[in-house]
Amino acid sequence: PDTVTEIGGEEGGTFSGCGSLTEMEIPEKVTVIPQHTFSACHKLSKVVLPDGVEKIGDFAFQRCEELKDFVLPANVKTIGMGIFAYCVNMTEVVLSDENSNFQTLNGVLYNKAGSSIVVYPPGKMDTSYEILSSVTDIGAGAFYTCGNLVNVTIPQKVKTIGTMAFYECDALIEIDIPDQVEEIGQNAFDENSSMLKISVSEGNINYASYKGVLYNKDRTELLFCPDGYNGTVTVHENAKKIEDQAFASCQNITEVILPEELTTIGDGAFKVCRKLVTINIPSSVKTIGEEAFCLCTNLPEIRIPGSVKEIGYGTFSQCESLIDVTLEKGVTTIEDFVFSYCDSLQSIIFPEGMNHIGVHAFYDCNHLSKAYFEGDAPEEVMDYAFYNCSSL
Repeated sequence: PDTVTEIGGEEGGTFSGCGSLTEMEIPEKVTVIPQHTFSACHKLSKVVLPDGVEKIGDFAFQRCEELKDFVLPANVKTIGMGIFAYCVNMTEVVLSDENSNFQTLNGVLYNKAGSSIVVYPPGKMDTSYEILSSVTDIGAGAFYTCGNLVNVTIPQKVKTIGTMAFYECDALIEIDIPDQVEEIGQNAFDENSSMLKISVSEGNINYASYKGVLYNKDRTELLFCPDGYNGTVTVHENAKKIEDQAFASCQNITEVILPEELTTIGDGAFKVCRKLVTINIPSSVKTIGEEAFCLCTNLPEIRIPGSVKEIGYGTFSQCESLIDVTLEKGVTTIEDFVFSYCDSLQSIIFPEGMNHIGVHAFYDCNHLSKAYFEGDAPEEVMDYAFYNCSSL
């Protein structure tokens, strides 16, 4: 009704999952479309927004696969990330002629000044796209789920690539990062199953690449490996740290060669690397993050050097092919769920000095039949540490 001035609160999701909804006309007094308001309204094909709408929140219309009849209104000033994510019939962004904050060029939404690209429509059929040369900012989620793009040319003036800017662009093969890029947001290139390579201009003072993998400038931190990378990855000899989720979902890598100076493997660093079979952790490593190797389902063996005092939560959970685990003297703590669901694990030797085995640390290791302690039993063996180890 016309008396409505607000749709839900900031948390959004008011009409989310209304699978039979086909059309919606928003009342005149509404000024904000909160995040996720129409998320997963799979049959929604037409939405009419009043001119008074000033803000559209993150993912407001995501997974509205039939949506194509839509005009951004005259007074909209703020557009959130991924508003049309997975909207495969959205072939162009249509903007009111009276809007003074944005512009469209060939169906792509930019800010009025042409300095920021805001939304590239996911249903646009072009396989290549050259971003406007005046652009300095690629907005958060600007190309979110644009699955037809094979190549995107980033102009020389770009300084910022936003969070999830190219998320799940399944056909995108390569990205070239120019000189002036200062900031790359979280998950900017994640879930791109065809991406084989990231290249960085030699003139860039913030980032570098090595064998198609993204690093900081001096290559002491490995930031991101493209999801489509195949075979063996050799980490640069300067690397001291592998960032959180750097290799996550790289499902075609089989071997990773780590340098002798590496000290830190971040949270989820190799999570869901399903074909990974060979990785040797050097004795320089002191920290292995939570779920670092979770769901590496073909990894048969691992050695944890004594320099790693604590193995974090869920580090090797669901490594269902893991048979041989070597824990060197110096490892003192196994946190919760570390080896849970490692169904092939048959025996484990705990080194002298082991003092803590966490909750569900070996949960559901059905073939684990032997557990040895080289020293005294740990002071703390938490509840359900060996729960459902039916062969023990």
